[in-house]
Amino acid sequence: MKILSGFIFAASLLAAASAPAWSCEIFFETGKMTAALGREIQATVTVVLEHRNCKIPMAQTTIEGEGLTIVKQGSWARTKADTYTLDITFVLDGLKGELRVIRECDKKGISEGVLKVTAQ
Repeated sequence: MKILSGFIFAASLLAAASAPAWSCEIFFETGKMTAALGREIQATVTVVLEHRNCKIPMAQTTIEGEGLTIVKQGSWARTKADTYTLDITFVLDGLKGELRVIRECDKKGISEGVLKVTAQ
């Protein structure tokens, strides 16, 4: 009996270790992926939490831009039990820009969403 219970325990550990490690889903909604230099681009960031009882506040989500300047950033709004949105407005500084949204989870690691925008 000990051998059978040991086998079941080992099999359950193996199954847990081979399960995919998904973290928060981060995506963007925007009307444009290209814009003229200096022209404002509006986007909505959506974060779907991996864990319903997530202990990491939305305020700890990192938002950074490369090749762009964020001119306006709203507040996180809860739209569902596990979903938050944020409106953001930015301007391209050069020919290409990236808006990055990053969350770090103690259980699943880093989640990152990247929006790439180019100048017309």
